[in-house]
Amino acid sequence: MVFGPGTPPLGLGSLQLSVAKNTDHWSVYNYDHMGMALSAITALSYSTYTDNSITTPDLQMEINPGNSSGADAGVTYSTLNFEPYLNGTVTPSTWQSWNVLSGKVWGTHLSGAPMGAPISWSSFISTYPNATIKYGFGVNVGSGWTAMTGETDALTIGTADATTIYDFEPTAGNRPFKSAGSGTETSLSASGCQFSTSGCVVESNGTAISSHLGVGPYTSTLTVYWASAYSNGAGGFCAPADGTGTLTAANRGTLNQVEYGTVCEVGATGPNVPHTFIGNFSDTGGTGHFATVAGGGAITGGDDGYGNSYYNETGNISY
Repeated sequence: MVFGPGTPPLGLGSLQLSVAKNTDHWSVYNYDHMGMALSAITALSYSTYTDNSITTPDLQMEINPGNSSGADAGVTYSTLNFEPYLNGTVTPSTWQSWNVLSGKVWGTHLSGAPMGAPISWSSFISTYPNATIKYGFGVNVGSGWTAMTGETDALTIGTADATTIYDFEPTAGNRPFKSAGSGTETSLSASGCQFSTSGCVVESNGTAISSHLGVGPYTSTLTVYWASAYSNGAGGFCAPADGTGTLTAANRGTLNQVEYGTVCEVGATGPNVPHTFIGNFSDTGGTGHFATVAGGGAITGGDDGYGNSYYNETGNISY
């Protein structure tokens, strides 16, 4: 389960499936619909998102075709497939909705609806009037596909009695978190900061890539307490530091953090000396989706002595 991509049809998340080579294959099935007659289905649809213009998650059912005479009599198992590329134009990086009942399908082990000659849903029901869902119902990627990543949301199946809609959302709880960014700062090597015994404030701004937030801007304000400096063992100094940071997620709010640790000069003291920062961060809330966020972890970073900065965070997050 992932947030996004983009704006999913339902909620904030989707089910993500990916394959790296043509021998990979993933299916995600639900088994609550076993025994349902295909002829009773009045709603069957889903939405997809993909990184290419050919393959996107296809809908599958493990069925019993049900014919005792006529086409494929005696066949008791088939995987029924709806493949979007056979039913329209697959557009990458775009959410698209697919109505299976108005499309074409094919089934494994079925001469009446083979992979090479898919037939309309209505024709399938006419050819296999007693077909039922035998086992699983869900989505699939892979088996002969090139590398791809695709997402699914709003998976819907219904009869006159009830309709079920699957809304795939990341669950709340403690989850891994990573963030990395780079940008510019009011340099620690500037004379007003580097040699200030009273301490100085360093502001950084840039772009970050963060778990659960995606790509967005970040800001950081760090106070370095040079009055408490001590030797770094190489002719320079280290000092305690703390401050705050904000990460911004596209369309989902902001994440606020406090940061605390140690700033060290790299080597001997002097103008334009690079620095490192090693410490920890704690999440302290935010706005939008991250209003109740909690968590924290380790942070490392630094600058090149000329006003260019970077950072990396690893830890956990819950919201």
